[in-house]
Amino acid sequence: MIGDRVKRLLRGEGGVILIRGDAGIGKSALLAGAEALAEEYGARVFHGASNPSGQMVPLAPVLEALMSSDDPPVNAEVLRELSGSPDQRFWVLQELESGLEAAAVADPLVVGIDDLQWADAASLIAVGTLPRRLATHRILWIFVVRSGRPEPAIDQALGRIRAADPDILDLRRLDDQAVDEISEDLLGGSPDGSLRETISRSLGHPFLLVELLRGLQDEGLVRVDQGVARLARARVPQRLLESVTNQLNRLSKETRDLLDMASVLGRSFSIAELAALVEEPVSGLVDSAREALDAGLIMDQGERLAFRHDLVREAIDAGIPVALKRDLQRRAMEVMLQQGSPPADVASLVMEVARPGDRAATQMLERGATEIGQVSPSVAVPLILRSLALTSPGDPAYVGRFLASLAMLVTAGQAAQALKLLDEQSAIRGIGDVAMAQARLSVVPLLMQYSATDAVRQCRAALQLPGISGELRIHAYSLMANSLDVLGAPAEAADAVRAAVDAMGGRDDPALRLGVLLPQAVAAYAAGDWHGALRYADTATQLVTKGYEPHRWLVEAWRSLILIGVGQTDTATLVIDAGSERALRNGVMGDVRIWSMVRSREFLSRGALSDARAEAEAVVELSDEMATGVRDGYINHVAKWVLADVALHTGDTDGLTAALGWASRAVSSRECPMSERMGAWILTRLKAARGLAPSDVLDADMLDPLTVGLIRVSDPRRYDDASILVQMLSAAGQRDDAIAVHHRLRAALSATSDFPFLEAACVHVEAVLNDDWPLAEEAARLYRECPAPLVRALALEDAGRLAPINKPDRAVRYLDAAHEIYADAGAARDAARVRGLLRRRGVRRSATAPARSPHWPELTDSEAAVVRLVADGATNREVAEQLYLSPHTVNAHLRHVFTKLGIRSRVELARLSAERDATRSRLPRSR
Repeated sequence: MIGDRVKRLLRGEGGVILIRGDAGIGKSALLAGAEALAEEYGARVFHGASNPSGQMVPLAPVLEALMSSDDPPVNAEVLRELSGSPDQRFWVLQELESGLEAAAVADPLVVGIDDLQWADAASLIAVGTLPRRLATHRILWIFVVRSGRPEPAIDQALGRIRAADPDILDLRRLDDQAVDEISEDLLGGSPDGSLRETISRSLGHPFLLVELLRGLQDEGLVRVDQGVARLARARVPQRLLESVTNQLNRLSKETRDLLDMASVLGRSFSIAELAALVEEPVSGLVDSAREALDAGLIMDQGERLAFRHDLVREAIDAGIPVALKRDLQRRAMEVMLQQGSPPADVASLVMEVARPGDRAATQMLERGATEIGQVSPSVAVPLILRSLALTSPGDPAYVGRFLASLAMLVTAGQAAQALKLLDEQSAIRGIGDVAMAQARLSVVPLLMQYSATDAVRQCRAALQLPGISGELRIHAYSLMANSLDVLGAPAEAADAVRAAVDAMGGRDDPALRLGVLLPQAVAAYAAGDWHGALRYADTATQLVTKGYEPHRWLVEAWRSLILIGVGQTDTATLVIDAGSERALRNGVMGDVRIWSMVRSREFLSRGALSDARAEAEAVVELSDEMATGVRDGYINHVAKWVLADVALHTGDTDGLTAALGWASRAVSSRECPMSERMGAWILTRLKAARGLAPSDVLDADMLDPLTVGLIRVSDPRRYDDASILVQMLSAAGQRDDAIAVHHRLRAALSATSDFPFLEAACVHVEAVLNDDWPLAEEAARLYRECPAPLVRALALEDAGRLAPINKPDRAVRYLDAAHEIYADAGAARDAARVRGLLRRRGVRRSATAPARSPHWPELTDSEAAVVRLVADGATNREVAEQLYLSPHTVNAHLRHVFTKLGIRSRVELARLSAERDATRSRLPRSR
């Protein structure tokens, strides 16, 4: 299987191999064999390994692998420079991705990572995401992990790896025939019955078997006569002589003591560290080190020594009394710091050694968390939480560590853990009202993305604290207002905005004013004052350009949603491009994810279905990578709503199946009223697509967003959806409910002005409600300048559908116009529905593909643009920078491109591009 994988790699097809098994079963040996085979075939091989003492060093095994060659694919200096980024993990992953992309263009690559069960959190994210991002490149990933019950983070990473459809090798214990063959190889003779019984005690475990056989040889306990191996003594030790303990017993006391000390330092160690720990000069350790090397217990790794096998180190470590081990660990920690080891390298020892009240240890954990947090907040979280746990609530440093812990959790995007910490700390006295209010409000922007209910709860809890300042009250009301908008409670949101404005009084503080302007814009939109909403949002944007807290509020993202809502998509596109580019440049994953969500809504509004799908898929992929501890949430719900809406237009079978699953979960989750309503809308449309049964009763109050007031900024549903709802209600025989929908839409129109698309929606709904053809024609006319082509197409479709029998030409003209729009958007299901209406008029139209690039007729314009750059050798990151997309969106486009073209690698894409270029150059040019 490995040989076949390597051959496919040379043909340009990447892949993943996952090797699993017990400790000592031969996983590392198989990995080494695979890497050697790949090198024989000419692939570049990178090898790294995790170890228990390195779990606090972000990306340690990944960087070890990629730095293991003379010409590494990534620049270590560049990676170090990235420490200035607010969320370096994003850019480190981008740098790793770009480096591997470039290296894979030159050579096929094999990246092997051993002992994944000990990998740090950042490495687990990397191995779970890089193979998926780089699936189109000729890179073979080989991951090795111990069997058993892994930690949740490891299990999650393995789930992502399994999602990449890897070849899985489960190494099991050797059967009797294999045991006999190995015994004969090592002993020089076939074991007799008595010896076979002794050997069977290894239980088919390769490491234990080999060590047993070597022990029998070394101790003279076996003899070989005429090709048969027999025990030299009748009595065999109760414990198998291959055990590490027996090997240690054959060493001098000085060497055994040295190995005890070494095991405390971790899998690998330097002679200088060891000498400092035992308080002897390096020269005094030479003989003992040589004896351990000769015994095969440790091996030389250049500048460092390492235990030959984890079982060796674990057995030695287990033999040290607990009290002595703790003392040795503390001394080892001091030695490593004296030797200049960074806090991150010492962190795992500190985690084991530190006890409550240990100021030096808690300070070390805090320092380590601060340093590591710049590289990977998720790795730093356990350190800062441990530092807090070891600090007494009465300690002056306690409040600072509590706030630092929350800040690290928010930066890491771990919303569930942040909530848990808040709930635990709320009962502790001495934190103070101001600090607790700051803590609660600090998590709200994150919670708003996942659980608006929890966001509102934290704002209200902060406001109930009597000792907080006026500034904090303004901030709390403002955050609560936007959270309530996301939750779907516009009246309460408006009350919170008024409270924030009242708390402002006459203050002229730009930062506080910004915090109030955005909720005012959101509330004005929900009240129908769309001009006011635009004015508030524009003023807030002007303050952002002057440097007032742009990250906390993401003002321009909210402004973009307002622009999309009022139909100003061209302006929204400019704002989204600028915001996305800035988020990518800053490398803040949470912001990149929000902008992808906003852009997916903008693409959907413009009828760019393929682009909307790619952006929404990027949102879900980013959410998965961030490992927040929250399964879904508002941002993901919007993304999945977009995917569902796209599937309903295109008829994509897989997309419709996924839509059904998400919508069912959203309706039953009870986590957010707006998400429930979104799910109910998708479920009903899916049911209507299959044909409503006479017994079906539709919940009009749940389906109509206007039941609870005007549509809000955070709600992705549209006013023009009302015509679809009225048609479904009419089909279900619920005319009174359909009339109520029309009345609510008319009330919405009276609450706003100067936005003609809303008048068009009202006319369209009335036409569908009463099967009124003249009104349908009027709706089509009013929608003529509408920037949403699919909305215009639906009005044209209804005008053609409702046209009288004696007006066939008019009907066909409207239906043809609708069909052209649907076909150009890739809305295959909508186009097929219109062709059915045309057939009823006696006109047959073939399914037409949208007008595409002649070079890539199968692809959308965006996909073709990505392909052109990729075929020229651009990396995902370079493509993203040129097209103002996130690398995740580029990756989503490429997945769809590969499916459409029936290829599996970039090598095939480059070859296909060259073939099409050659064919095109041979075609005669028209004069």
